[in-house]
Amino acid sequence: MHGASKEYLPQIREALARVPEGGWREFAAFAGPELETLVAWNNKIVLVGDSSHALSGAFGSGAGFAMEDGWILAQSLAHFDNDLSKGLPLFDQIRLSYYARMYAHLTSEAARRAQNLQDIGNPSFDERVANKIISDGGADMSWIYQNDMEATWKQSSKPTTSSVTRTPEWRKDDPPDIPYSRLRKSQQVEKSTA
Repeated sequence: MHGASKEYLPQIREALARVPEGGWREFAAFAGPELETLVAWNNKIVLVGDSSHALSGAFGSGAGFAMEDGWILAQSLAHFDNDLSKGLPLFDQIRLSYYARMYAHLTSEAARRAQNLQDIGNPSFDERVANKIISDGGADMSWIYQNDMEATWKQSSKPTTSSVTRTPEWRKDDPPDIPYSRLRKSQQVEKSTA
């Protein structure tokens, strides 16, 4: 642990102590995997802004993403009178699906670029550089650059019969309104054997 961190609150020191040796990467860009959840420690910690996604700055909207995260987090907590056990799962559902869409776009771009290089065969330095230039190719990116957070909130916070707004301890026969792939492995096993 870094020397200055000895002055941090005990809870922060405990969290930092859980980072495995060599696992801390200061200012690392795109250094981690797509997260399965943005909340941890039984809905006591939430990741927002750059900590919630290991993106490379491809969209030039990092500060905007952080403000959107903060706004949705504030709305989620206010919606449940600051009950973390309910507000954080709702925040997680709304923002994680947004970040999943970004990762899907980046994966698609990476595949397109790899195919371009393969088609060229033996690309020159200039061709490799040109291949890295972001080209949306007419793709509709308004979901990033013209994202209406208020509309997103209104759509996402509507209660449904199986809404995430319940306490997030779901029974195996009553799954939440989140993608199946995000359920804990134990829940996946229970569902597959049910």
